[in-house]
Amino acid sequence: MHGDVALSFYVLSRSELASLALEIINRVKRANERTGKRVSGKFRSRIRELFSMCNYIGIRQVTAFTYAKAAGKNMSGVKSVENALRFLEGQEHAINEMKDEALSYSLFEASILYYLKKIRINIDINSLESVLNLTEKYEFLITPFLSWLKLMAEAELMPER
Repeated sequence: MHGDVALSFYVLSRSELASLALEIINRVKRANERTGKRVSGKFRSRIRELFSMCNYIGIRQVTAFTYAKAAGKNMSGVKSVENALRFLEGQEHAINEMKDEALSYSLFEASILYYLKKIRINIDINSLESVLNLTEKYEFLITPFLSWLKLMAEAELMPER
């Protein structure tokens, strides 16, 4: 076992994965209500698009792409994702200054980080390199979660108009 590192995390059941995905979708709906932004339709589109991309090019590349798309004129992708994660954790005001498109990408990535935190994986939200490494390392856990998130988004959110 020389050189091996033990992995420590909590594995969610299918029911728990579905519940967590629905919790996030309900928070995305709340973003629409609270800000007047039309982020839920954009988030639905993002999850469908990015889930497919994960299957084709891998989650590490999708994570880098998502952070790039989450960046705004006055905010880095890292800061945008941090704000979206704070929103998912209950800090309503965290997304007030964000534009719809960047917010939809930020919420996608924040959903993954929120999930990782829920299964007791330590994340460094301020380090893109750390997040890239974590998403690659835990892709086998993230993929089933994203599948549930996609299903819940398709069931609960209206498409973009």
